[in-house]
Amino acid sequence: MSALTIGTLAVSACSTAGGTQAGPSGSSPAVVYAKQQIDQAKAIPQFTLNAPPFDMSKIRGKTIFNIPTSSVVAYVAAVDAQAKSVAEKYGARWIEYNNQGSPTEYAAGIDEAISQKADLIILAQTIDAKLALHR
Repeated sequence: MSALTIGTLAVSACSTAGGTQAGPSGSSPAVVYAKQQIDQAKAIPQFTLNAPPFDMSKIRGKTIFNIPTSSVVAYVAAVDAQAKSVAEKYGARWIEYNNQGSPTEYAAGIDEAISQKADLIILAQTIDAKLALHR
């Protein structure tokens, strides 16, 4: 076989009888299904809380003591800032116990909350489970 013949066969193998490139078409069932799955995954999920409402006026005058897993984690700090905003909006006193995430600091925060007679102690995001393994 000549090099020209081999080249012609190779080009022919990459196209269909209609002259288009072989491969999945934009309207094949598999492609349509894949596009549907992608579109569903892009949708923002709707959340509906299935729980009785809480009367936020009941927190007025209460002390909420928050002990985050670590004050230096940006996500944790952002969540705590929002929680503080809501608590203060409804008249609660918010105490944030800043720490670097060590179990010793976490325990000290709990002791501090108890000594201040906090009405609620929030153990926000809890301690890093890896730290609990190093006893």
